[in-house]
Amino acid sequence: MEASEVASLVERYQKEKDHIHNEEETKTKLIVPFLRLLGYNPESGNQVRLEYRGDFQTKATKPAKDSEPMDYAIFDRDDRPIMVIEAKKLGGDVQARSAQLGVYVNKMAGLHLGIITDGCEYLFYADLDAPNVMDDKPFYRFSLAETATDWGQVASFLTKLSCKNFSNETLTIDAENCRYRQAMVEKLIAVMRAPNSDHDFMSEWLCKGL
Repeated sequence: MEASEVASLVERYQKEKDHIHNEEETKTKLIVPFLRLLGYNPESGNQVRLEYRGDFQTKATKPAKDSEPMDYAIFDRDDRPIMVIEAKKLGGDVQARSAQLGVYVNKMAGLHLGIITDGCEYLFYADLDAPNVMDDKPFYRFSLAETATDWGQVASFLTKLSCKNFSNETLTIDAENCRYRQAMVEKLIAVMRAPNSDHDFMSEWLCKGL
């Protein structure tokens, strides 16, 4: 995937954002093009299933929260779920649905990736701390509204999740690396804003820099 392909998604967002008023329009105008960018065909039931309810929901007794379907479930060639996507109306609180996303990661064996998006902001969750228990924080995120974003870097990340390249075996390694880099960036930003808050970190970082 090239940076220009992701940039085309940004252009679509800029063009359509003022004409999107509900969740269905968000899905049609922004999220479906995102799925196509990854190489998945939303019209193919073999790849993409809408309003998906996992097999665990066929039980006679189930918690009420388990009855909510996921907006999109993506399957591999062996009919195994590899990611689920929860969609929100453009401008909605994307993190508000993380608990429901966690239910699916917890209940669906072999599922290790969940995405929450409003068509502009994309949050990627995994189960790095414990198998089939979704982490509290996303390991990667980007927003189509942040014009200073390195779209080449985003394209490189998304390429690994594409229909052609997706692999559960490498997902954990990639997610761990993304989380580590993000933690380092957040630490650097925090220390640079308040240098006296962590003398040891600043001394070590400066020494390495020199």
